[in-house]
Amino acid sequence: MEILDKLVNVALIAATLRTTAPILLVALGGSFTTKAGIFNIGLEGQMLAG
Repeated sequence: MEILDKLVNVALIAATLRTTAPILLVALGGSFTTKAGIFNIGLEGQMLAG
């Protein structure tokens, strides 16, 4: 049970959401542009620039 308590830590979940949020937003933007028929090659740069 101690291992499960260490895995399900509130700080760990918050850090995971904080680090994956930009990647998920870029993926969502990429799916919208692909669905609209626009070829967007600058997704990684947009993620780095903010």
